[in-house]
Amino acid sequence: MLNYKRIFFAINLPEEIKEKLENEGKEINKLFLKTSQGVSPIRWVEKKNLHITLLFIGRTEKSKLKDIFEVADKISAKYSKFSLKLLNICYGPKNYTPPRLIWAEIENNKILAELAREIKDEISKNNISQKNPENDFKPHITIGRIKAWQWRAIEPEERPKINKEITLEFPVKSIDVMESKLKRSGAEYNKLASFSLK
Repeated sequence: MLNYKRIFFAINLPEEIKEKLENEGKEINKLFLKTSQGVSPIRWVEKKNLHITLLFIGRTEKSKLKDIFEVADKISAKYSKFSLKLLNICYGPKNYTPPRLIWAEIENNKILAELAREIKDEISKNNISQKNPENDFKPHITIGRIKAWQWRAIEPEERPKINKEITLEFPVKSIDVMESKLKRSGAEYNKLASFSLK
């Protein structure tokens, strides 16, 4: 495993946005604690780990990192800084029962979609394998992950309805190449390199 890293492309969030999302998560957590179970089925993402995943590559040979950095450098040089808006916080993905996540949905943004698509295309051209190449890009920020067995223990009529509109906007100034380390307490993310947009 020493010759491998778990890699993904991400947009990291400004500190004030992370703080607001963390606070929203705390309010949602209170709703679960008020149920007859008195237990939250959510494993909340640590504030420092909140981000938007552009592409999850997965287990990657260290020798491929140079190629990945070159892709990030090439693409970041083509894109100007832009802004993103968060629309609401809800269960996700849509139509999953039980839901897998609590996430913040991002307003449709053509630049973001093009950026994610171009990263995926360039990674494929460089013969770097992806964990789930068939997956479509769904722009969101994961705030918490739902433990299915604890969710099912809550009576259906007691399960909180979560669909809160939010109006948060923030600038995107760079794309980052990140490493994900799996630990007992959850994934830990480290930034390997950051590439500024023009």
